[in-house]
Amino acid sequence: MRLRQASPSPVKCLNKMKILISIDHKWRDLPGYILLGETLKKKGHTVDYCRNGLERFFVYYHCPDVVIWNHVLDKGSQLLACELKKNGVKVLLLPTEGIPTLVGYRDFAHGAFSDLSGVYKAYTWNSEAKVSLEKNSTICNDDIAVIGVPRFDVYHPKNNFMIVNREEFYNRHALNLNKKTILFATNFTQASFFNKNQEFLEKDAKNLGFDKVVSDVNDNARRDYESRSYFLDSLSLVSKTFSDSNIILKLHPSEDHAFYSSIIDSFSNVKIIETDYIWDVLFHSDIEIKRSCTTGIESWLIDKPTIEYHLNPDEWYYSEEHASGSRIVRSNAELIEAIKFGLSDKERFNSSLVNRRKKVLSAWVGDFDGCRTQKLAEDIDKIDSYANYPLNFKRLRGSAVAYLLSSFDWMLHDIRTYGLIGRLTGIYMDKLGRYDKQFHFKDTKTWTKKIKVTD
Repeated sequence: MRLRQASPSPVKCLNKMKILISIDHKWRDLPGYILLGETLKKKGHTVDYCRNGLERFFVYYHCPDVVIWNHVLDKGSQLLACELKKNGVKVLLLPTEGIPTLVGYRDFAHGAFSDLSGVYKAYTWNSEAKVSLEKNSTICNDDIAVIGVPRFDVYHPKNNFMIVNREEFYNRHALNLNKKTILFATNFTQASFFNKNQEFLEKDAKNLGFDKVVSDVNDNARRDYESRSYFLDSLSLVSKTFSDSNIILKLHPSEDHAFYSSIIDSFSNVKIIETDYIWDVLFHSDIEIKRSCTTGIESWLIDKPTIEYHLNPDEWYYSEEHASGSRIVRSNAELIEAIKFGLSDKERFNSSLVNRRKKVLSAWVGDFDGCRTQKLAEDIDKIDSYANYPLNFKRLRGSAVAYLLSSFDWMLHDIRTYGLIGRLTGIYMDKLGRYDKQFHFKDTKTWTKKIKVTD
């Protein structure tokens, strides 16, 4: 192992910086980060990547001048940000989520209750998030900037090179190209905690501060479990009613995937998609059924019919605002009717929803020009940052741990997270049954080759 050389002093040529980007674990996030990284490299900066949650090691391995994080909701990240600030490091927040569903959850999700005293600049997707952050006394209003939604650049026509073609997608999943495709985007992320792992749920909520805004996380798990039960009945009916259609389940990475694997054999025309990028699935589906999920907003960007699934009268995961751009169904009869309508007459289905969609997109997405990542990179490029990392035990230890965890394409960290079988089979399912997508170096190489960055 060879230690990376720390930036010695403010004499670096033309303000070119070392930048470390922490990559979140969700399947959809890697390409956008690589696009940002390649854009920054084009401007002369050095860019490295690490897995989210391991920043405390990799900052001492790469010795960056700038660290880009998705959030610092947990205390450990907040303390590390303050420590990095003392070393001259500029910590930037770039959210991977910026359109929270639950109104009472929004201030928390945007970071209004976090200690942001170690953060140099917080980027937000929209003015709504900026207003939330301005309630936080630990960061100056001038250090909060609305940048738009870089994650949505992929949906703009100028970036369609990032989308897999239809034939390849259909062949990969043994779908019939001549049939319509119905997509259920599931997000019953709390359901599996109703009858197991309650201790983990409570501990995780406390660690992130979520317990401050939700009075009973276990009750949410119960209601989510009930909603999933409603959904399974609906799926059975839809499978029979639309037996001549392709039906896809796109599972949320934080759901219990093992649960779905145990039931899928009872549906002859339903396919589970776990590892494809959500934009590929949305582009090649004809209609989406969802539950106040950001995927609905992504569908609107590409003019897809969407249905808001709202059968559980005790539903907890619902936003009237999110639902407004979709056709809301409260019974299986309404669901069947809405699917038939959306598949047969997309234009008429969407026409009554256009103005409501525009209102939501204006408030939460803003400029949809395919250039948000470029604008973000231009702003980062203006930063002056010269970090200093003293050669001490903490730095030596952090570098050693980072080296060991990432060697052989993250072998040790994979085994620690997914077990030896997961590493050997490539089925990266954690102990809670969640199928996360921690990036591998082969993934970064693939996307680096695919992404085109122009001047």
